[in-house]
Amino acid sequence: MLKVLKPATLTLVSSTALEPSDTDVINEYSATDAYAAGDVIYVAGSWNRLYECLAAHQGVASNSTGSATISNGTPCVVTWGNSTYKDGTAITFSTTGALPEGLTVGTTYYIKNRETVNPPNKTQFNLTSTFGGSELINTSAAGSGEHRLKTITTAPFLRLVGTDPLWLDRGPTNRHAMFDGKMSTGTQQTVGTVVTISIATPCVVGWVAHGLVDGSSLTLATTGTLPTGLTVGTTYYVISSTADTFRLAATLGGSAINTSGSQSGTQTAIADLCVVVSAGVCNYVAVLDVTGVVRVKLEMFDGTTVVHTETKSMYTVYVSNWYEYFYATSTVYRELLFGPLPPHPTATMKLTFTPALAGMTISCGMALFGNTTDIGDVEYGATAGITDYSRKDTDEYGNTSLIVRGFSKRATYQLQVPVNRLRQVFSAITALRAAPALWLATDDSNLTPLNIYGYPKDWGINVQYYGYVSFSIEIEGLLL
Repeated sequence: MLKVLKPATLTLVSSTALEPSDTDVINEYSATDAYAAGDVIYVAGSWNRLYECLAAHQGVASNSTGSATISNGTPCVVTWGNSTYKDGTAITFSTTGALPEGLTVGTTYYIKNRETVNPPNKTQFNLTSTFGGSELINTSAAGSGEHRLKTITTAPFLRLVGTDPLWLDRGPTNRHAMFDGKMSTGTQQTVGTVVTISIATPCVVGWVAHGLVDGSSLTLATTGTLPTGLTVGTTYYVISSTADTFRLAATLGGSAINTSGSQSGTQTAIADLCVVVSAGVCNYVAVLDVTGVVRVKLEMFDGTTVVHTETKSMYTVYVSNWYEYFYATSTVYRELLFGPLPPHPTATMKLTFTPALAGMTISCGMALFGNTTDIGDVEYGATAGITDYSRKDTDEYGNTSLIVRGFSKRATYQLQVPVNRLRQVFSAITALRAAPALWLATDDSNLTPLNIYGYPKDWGINVQYYGYVSFSIEIEGLLL
């Protein structure tokens, strides 16, 4: 049965992945800071995105307006009651009459010398025609009417387009990258941090700015021995978390573990990547382009009660003879599918990615939560392949250069669709003609190349039989 999983709108409840704010507080966007071309900042809150500065400027929060007086002089002096804007702030003028000669309505000017023209109250300043410019603007004839000044906001999410964009959108921040619907981004986490472990009742793990919340899971490794009460490779859960310490429990929400005896060597905590979301009713969850992970666990909670759990390995070994039985290497999956899931409209779901080794960077390119729509029964003869965007060039002497680039998957399915469901299926596919979704041709992990995240490129129906129709559909995958 071909199903299509349309991603649901979800709310990120928590994540152990580090955000820029966890590691680089200085680079959070501030409307009071000046920025140079090439600076990269982030905007937290409801935006959670990274931006690169395209042109040097002074940050300005909003479009503020007010009455201003403009002198006729060399240089001209502007008086404006608002004293909060710094040198470099971009402004424009409007008037009910005429501006002094030397100034033009709607032209962008920049505040200069606010600190020195009128030091006590800083309500007067000069003007330049360029950001950071030193040549002051002069006026040679008096104007008329009421003049009004307006600041020009430089907020990243408001200055991305237009004739003078100031910012380039670099994509979501790390914690939100796995939910942006794009395979080219992903949430990453480098695992394996040296920690201290006390021998106490209960024991306390010291890890500066760990960012882990209660319920996060981890394992321990050591170059020597762990204190009595802890075992290498066992999964433990964080409780009583503070900024730089936490305690350990053997079960989720369990009691704190006590340690005794002695310890030696260097102790390392290998934290899982744990993500909790609220997505409403969902019957399937998919994780795509996963690397550095040994297994993924899905848990569904109704309040604090676990109502469903699945754990799937990222590794498998195919054995067809005795040689492979002894020597075959593991095949690593890059995608996993969980479901069908029980309907719980208020449930939260937790994904736990367990790293393969300390020191590795684990990554999840995309996590999809949603409900599936049945399209039709897949007939034998389904095809799948890729469109490769790598470069392969051969010169006149036969020398070939290969440049590896991304690729996208593609597949073609022949379906049987009952006549009484044809209108529903046709409408569902039409609604997704320009919307990415996960097309699931099989639940068999051996046949996952037939499952594609993409959009319907072409489809058509052929009414050949009484009671059902033959349905052909081609899916074009998005770049991997």
